[in-house]
Amino acid sequence: MERHESWTVDDDDAVQAALEKLALVINTDPSRVRQYVENHPDVWLGVLGVMRATRSQMLQSILNNSSVSSDELIRVAAQRSEHDQLSLLYLNRVALIVRGGLFMSVYGNDSYEEVRAALNHVYAAHPDLKPHAHSLNPTGKEL
Repeated sequence: MERHESWTVDDDDAVQAALEKLALVINTDPSRVRQYVENHPDVWLGVLGVMRATRSQMLQSILNNSSVSSDELIRVAAQRSEHDQLSLLYLNRVALIVRGGLFMSVYGNDSYEEVRAALNHVYAAHPDLKPHAHSLNPTGKEL
């Protein structure tokens, strides 16, 4: 699969911070996470969402709390600005990926289909969140 140039990690501090946080959550080396997300566009879109959400000060509290539910995130998001709602919902998607075990494929135990099913459940309830592979628009709608 050919990667869009916008998926390159480069040396963006916010992206690096997000990758390091995700690596901590799944207990692996940040370089392995970097390699994985660069080769999986859907995951990388989620990491970009985490990068955006670092501005909302919600990143650590959400990713540190693995018991946060989708409904709770949506409830909190409803009380915030539109930008923060999008950030929180992207974080929810990334947290689902992390907790669902997609990154475990780094270890050869790929549960991608299980995570895809969880994401499809979120997308069914919130179709505006479904990303397009070549769109970095945080609304998930084509540019």
